[in-house]
Amino acid sequence: MSVELKLAIHMEPGKPSWSAYERWAQKLGELSGGEIKIKMSYSGIIGIEEWNNLLSHHCDIARVFTMNMEPFPMHSVPALPYLMPPGEENLAILNRIYDKYLYREWTPVKVLWLGLMSPYHLHTVKKPVHRLEDFRGLRLQTPPGLVAQLVTVWGGIPVDLTPTGEKISRQGLAEAEYSALKTGAIDGLVSTFEVTKDFKLYEVTRYHTYLHTVRDVNATIMNLETWNSLPPSLQKIFDSLNSWTQKEMDAAQKTESHEAEDLLKEKGHTMIDLSEVEFRRFVESSRKLTGTIIRSLKVQGIPAKELAAELEKV
Repeated sequence: MSVELKLAIHMEPGKPSWSAYERWAQKLGELSGGEIKIKMSYSGIIGIEEWNNLLSHHCDIARVFTMNMEPFPMHSVPALPYLMPPGEENLAILNRIYDKYLYREWTPVKVLWLGLMSPYHLHTVKKPVHRLEDFRGLRLQTPPGLVAQLVTVWGGIPVDLTPTGEKISRQGLAEAEYSALKTGAIDGLVSTFEVTKDFKLYEVTRYHTYLHTVRDVNATIMNLETWNSLPPSLQKIFDSLNSWTQKEMDAAQKTESHEAEDLLKEKGHTMIDLSEVEFRRFVESSRKLTGTIIRSLKVQGIPAKELAAELEKV
């Protein structure tokens, strides 16, 4: 039985993550004797549309991000500021909490593997941020949700540039952020290093403060009907590669982050490491927000406190 499955992802061809998916597709083909064929396509969309497209069979496989997404309230816990440990054990932790808790939010699909986005940092145009006081009053691009709440806690002013009621494309968001930074409509943004490279924000920012915060959980998933239509022999091949590909994708994610960071340094940008005292101030000032979110999730019947305890005991 030969099957061709469509993989739709929002990153462009040529990126390390795209190449990791290509290696995965090649291995699937080899192990199945050519029976499994993966057709990769660039979707250009982000947010809930990726999830909806998979459920509606516009694609068979997708990489979906969970932060601020209605179907995944439990996934906001590992994304909370400074809750997920920063070490190399992240994947083992992620797999453990998936097996105990997170799997409950993925029942409509087949999960192949989970991943973590790179940490968020601060990127500004004119003002270097060395202290918590420097952060206050900054107008920073962020969509509604966790990062916007965190910006507010630290004294910044969140600005949402995403169009209301419209599909969010990477290109559209890139153009909105670039323009707002260039014209001074915003002072900066809190996001990953990759965004500064992908959206060419290195042309309109100058200062970058390491915050090491917020880890968005993502998952590479398959439409459940598609999965159930595969014979057990092909399902077994997919499952056999999940652990290997998870590590490949994690390494690709790190490469993308390092490449973007290196580009900023090559451009002569100022990279700011907070002092130990100041970094602790940022961490401590975020604790109340973490507690508030965990309590609000508990009211919804979500075992957020237990999940947070799993992370904190590491």
